[in-house]
Amino acid sequence: MEHPTFLVEHYLPGRRLAELETFARKVCEVDAVRVLQATVVPEDESVLCVVASPSETAVRAAYQRAGIQFDRISPAIAHDQPRKGESDVH
Repeated sequence: MEHPTFLVEHYLPGRRLAELETFARKVCEVDAVRVLQATVVPEDESVLCVVASPSETAVRAAYQRAGIQFDRISPAIAHDQPRKGESDVH
């Protein structure tokens, strides 16, 4: 069974693009959660991560152990988009 997914929001005002990208890479290394996607949003000075984990509590604990601050964790539903030429409809 796959774990539920969560959106973890990191707002990092005053950070340059390179710093945001370094932060996103650091988040991808957090143990006990599987990072499905890390997106840098330069204009908003933020990093948004979709992670899979058994629970929100497990996400919070993993981030705390890694010493990574976040602003918000929300349950999320991740959908993979079909590649060009593929379809979900059969």
